[in-house]
Amino acid sequence: MKTLASKSVRETQPVIHRPLAPEFVVLYGDDVIDQSTRFFKTELGGTSLDVRYIEASQYSGKALIDRLAREMASNVHMLLNIHGAVATSNAPASRMQNRHRVRFGSKSDAYDTEKLLEKIVANLSDSARSANAIGRPFIYLPACESGSLRHVINPSSPVWKKVNLLLLSGSKAICFDSIETTLRVIFRYVEYCRSTRQAPDPLKLLYIAGLRRGQCLTLMGGDLEAALVWHAPRSEDDLSDVVSLTKLSGRPADLERFRNSIVSLSECERALLPPASLAELLVNRIERNDAPAVRRLIADHPDLLKTRGISSASPLAFAIEFGALQCLIELLKAGQDPNEMCSEHHTPMTYLALYSHVPETLLKKFFNCLIDFGADPNRLALSDIHPLMAATFGGHVQIMRFLIDNGAHIGACDADEITCLEYAATENMLDPLRLLLEYCPDEAAGLTQALVAETRQLGHHEAADLLERALQERAVSVSVAETP
Repeated sequence: MKTLASKSVRETQPVIHRPLAPEFVVLYGDDVIDQSTRFFKTELGGTSLDVRYIEASQYSGKALIDRLAREMASNVHMLLNIHGAVATSNAPASRMQNRHRVRFGSKSDAYDTEKLLEKIVANLSDSARSANAIGRPFIYLPACESGSLRHVINPSSPVWKKVNLLLLSGSKAICFDSIETTLRVIFRYVEYCRSTRQAPDPLKLLYIAGLRRGQCLTLMGGDLEAALVWHAPRSEDDLSDVVSLTKLSGRPADLERFRNSIVSLSECERALLPPASLAELLVNRIERNDAPAVRRLIADHPDLLKTRGISSASPLAFAIEFGALQCLIELLKAGQDPNEMCSEHHTPMTYLALYSHVPETLLKKFFNCLIDFGADPNRLALSDIHPLMAATFGGHVQIMRFLIDNGAHIGACDADEITCLEYAATENMLDPLRLLLEYCPDEAAGLTQALVAETRQLGHHEAADLLERALQERAVSVSVAETP
């Protein structure tokens, strides 16, 4: 009985049909937003694709690159969910001064993206094909400013010869919320090709995933003569079937092949085309501080003010994150609440102090704009941080002064019952500490002999001296006030 039972189990399990390698590999760093990883696991988990996730922080740099090269050798679809940007080097102009670089995580070195891709595809032969119709491998790169790679990678490049490379951003910084639809459609198309036992057609994939795109898309590799660039939409009309195609640029022969691939789409493939996402279009326009486009979109679709992407951020949060002051004004004029939680944990004011890419010289304008539209400088975020504490964390002395002058309570505490003065002293933040002491804090704000002792015990003697001097000055002023 035992032998028969075991044989029955073996015979009913489709062992020979299981893929020897995953069809999709997703790399993610420890500094990408958690929601993006959850998105991949939810969306890919809802397909029949075999997926492998690689957490970059579990490897050293070389070990990780070797692992990716081994995975790519199996002709997979690989998505690199890592941060990237263009960094200026001191190389001669003829060697491209501006190079795109990526990093695997918060503690990772920065890698030249072109050279990294060459290492990942090193184990592939030119025009790699597999026996089971998987076709040429794909690499998807959603890193910010990855579109700059189209000026570096060309048909003579090993990357071009070995894989199809799809860049999911242009020359700007982006947020994940504007590429959600594109990624979802890519997963569905790859699953469809698997179910029909056909190799994914890169031109069909570009069309299906790009027609309703929220960002600029660039396809390179294979038989293309040059990069096919589908520029980001600027308006709702740009997402219509006819107009959208006018945003595509490339060599005439490649464009003709692209049009032919559209004509050859099956009904099942056409059914994969998604509806236009106006929320993604709004995020795209905010990223570019395109205030007129934002104004038109909100006027035509007021409900867009209520949209939240996979990052749970509101349009107001995107305007703050990308330093889009004119868009911030348009959103506030349209009725966006400056005191609502604009992300999972933060109000616009705490979000601005903690996460914005706004230059220090412009921060005051953003805070002033929020105050003008009714933002409360003492409003607690869900993380129990108030704006003054958030500004203290960042060492934004002028913003701290601005907030206090506009009603922020210097003695307000965070969730741990710590005041800004106590935080600045124990963290040895001398400039914020000096600023706070200018406002003559009292015991309620944390100015106590116990704080002096704690600060000195931590070895922050200059900070302790500042506190001691403030205590002495306060004692003198109290004594004078009590003198008849």
